[in-house]
Amino acid sequence: MSIATYFQSNPKVYGINGTDRIFYRVVLQDSIFQQFPYAECILSDRTGEVINAIGYTDQLDVDIGLEVLSDNVTFSKLLHPFYIREQQLLSPDIANFIAPNIKYLCTSKYKKDDSVKSKSYQGNLSEVISGGLSDFIFDSTRITATANIDYYYQPEISFFDFIQNNIDEAYSLTYPTSPYVSFINLAKQFHFAALKDLISVNLGVIPEFHLKVDDTKIFDEKLIRNLNGGYIGLDFTKSNLELFNIDDTMSIVKETKLASDMLPGAGLEKFLFRKSNTDKKRFIANYGLEQDSTDDKSNFKKGWLNSQYLNTYFPNRLNIMVQYPYLDQIVSGKNVKLSIDSLNQQKPVSKFFSGEWLILESKHIKDQKDNLFSYLLIGKNTSGIDDAHIFKADYL
Repeated sequence: MSIATYFQSNPKVYGINGTDRIFYRVVLQDSIFQQFPYAECILSDRTGEVINAIGYTDQLDVDIGLEVLSDNVTFSKLLHPFYIREQQLLSPDIANFIAPNIKYLCTSKYKKDDSVKSKSYQGNLSEVISGGLSDFIFDSTRITATANIDYYYQPEISFFDFIQNNIDEAYSLTYPTSPYVSFINLAKQFHFAALKDLISVNLGVIPEFHLKVDDTKIFDEKLIRNLNGGYIGLDFTKSNLELFNIDDTMSIVKETKLASDMLPGAGLEKFLFRKSNTDKKRFIANYGLEQDSTDDKSNFKKGWLNSQYLNTYFPNRLNIMVQYPYLDQIVSGKNVKLSIDSLNQQKPVSKFFSGEWLILESKHIKDQKDNLFSYLLIGKNTSGIDDAHIFKADYL
């Protein structure tokens, strides 16, 4: 197999499209915590003709992708529309080059196409967002239904900014303890989803990767080439929440939200927070969300409370590096399955680290030698705990 860089500008510019040029490095990156994907390309310009022909390229539209070829036939392709946000000139190797190399920093074209508007809406938040997507073309969309019915306003801002302004209060009756995320991945798939929905409902193929104790280093597309991570630290420790609600009458009512209330629900394995860590408290003032749980606005407050746990929803995270040809299957929002050998001969597979994980961030890099590596930040909030684990009884 071989790797090719797809780089097609619109309008087409001589010298930087297709295979006309050598790309020393291509990086494609996305994240469930960021609305838009990012790309970085370093282009060889030995004679300086590219910089002479087009000079400044800010705002130039360009489709960037990586193709995996087998016998000159496309085996798989990951392609996304971008625009050049910034151009940088890198110092040349004086012995071999006349002009410097060119580095393009690119942002998803969906951001550029998201024009500023003033609009008002009435209805359920998830339905409002679904209707607003008609201005964009995605390969697929995934929207978790919300229980937030209200008037919504988009005052001279872009549509995706409107989403981010309202996502903190998104609440799902199906996943009542789950915060929401909104993002577009490299596979041109839009998500406005509860995290629990992303974890529980798998769409498409789930790649499986292995880490073996007796790894012989023979190439295998399903082998993990590198792994590191584990518990991130206190910043990712769930804590009790002391909430001071300030309602429309300016009355202050104190409410306690227990970490144990945020358990993801029945039917799952052990929650990856230890009871000994839940005695910590955070103090947050909550303005303008009604205290009365019978009020229609209570769903907004529940959603807001869930959003406070967004960064702690995946206390267990791993960084893995793989060489997997089906790039569209290993982008943010997809699930992967791990099978990791244990040093315990009686239990050859690690129950704690094996199983399904959600891809939180993906980064795909093609280097100067046409090697392709995918770096995945993966996370999960539940795990199988071995009976012999010394803290088994302390996990929620």
